[in-house]
Amino acid sequence: MNKAIIKNKYFLVFIYILIIDRFCKAWAYKNLLIEHKINDFLSLKLVMNRGISWGLLNKLGVFGFWILNIFIICLVVFLLIPYAHARWTLRRSIWGEIFVLSGAISNIIDRFYYNAVIDFISLHWGTFYWPTFNIADIFVVTGVSLMFFNGITEK
Repeated sequence: MNKAIIKNKYFLVFIYILIIDRFCKAWAYKNLLIEHKINDFLSLKLVMNRGISWGLLNKLGVFGFWILNIFIICLVVFLLIPYAHARWTLRRSIWGEIFVLSGAISNIIDRFYYNAVIDFISLHWGTFYWPTFNIADIFVVTGVSLMFFNGITEK
C-alpha cells in the first residue's frame, strides 16, 4: 500500500477523533448542568477536571495546573510526534500513537480554553464510582494499550 494513502488514513482518523471529542465536550458543557442517569451503570455529568487522567492531581492550584499542562502533557505530546513519524517511516502501525495524540491534543485544547478538561462519562456500580472521563480519555487509554501491545509483539 502507498505510504501517502496510509498517512492520509492516519490523518483522517486523527481529525475524526478530535472532532468527535470536541463535539461531545461542547455538548456536555452546554447540556449536562445536572446528572443524567442512563441506566444503573452509566450516567452523564459535567466535571471540570484540572488534574490528569481520572482526576489525579486535581488540587494542584493554578501554578501546578500550568506546570502540569506545559511541562508534562505538552512535552509528552511533542516527544510522541517524532516517535510516531519514525515508526511510520519504518512502516510500523501507528494507530496507538494516533489515538494518544488525538485524545491528548483535544484535552490540551480544553486546558487552554477552559483551564480544565471537560469530563462527562460516569461509570458506577452501587456506591462505587469510576472517575469521570471523556471520549479523548478512551482513545488515550486505548492508544497506550496498543502501543504497549505493539512493543511486546514487534520484533
